[in-house]
Amino acid sequence: VYDLLERVLPGSSSHFTLSITEGCPGLSEPCFILADSGDKIAITGTSASELTAAVGEYFREWCNITDGWPRGGGSNVLHPPRWPKAGAPVTPPPPRPGGH
Repeated sequence: VYDLLERVLPGSSSHFTLSITEGCPGLSEPCFILADSGDKIAITGTSASELTAAVGEYFREWCNITDGWPRGGGSNVLHPPRWPKAGAPVTPPPPRPGGH
């Protein structure tokens, strides 16, 4: 996931602490937790997929960064002047019945 961060946003991986865990307290798997850790964003997840989902959530919701195909609206990939704090720990919403 650190390599993905560097491909999408060179120099960004040093602002994150990523770790894989067996579970997230109080959540069903798969899951992730996004939180502040000093000057870094700490992301803990049950797999590399969950870490990647959390990075995407952070980029979209906190940094206003999107990365996509030109046909779907293209990309808005710029380093934020300051990496925003996550605030209180964030977890993914529960799956919706029939959702994908």
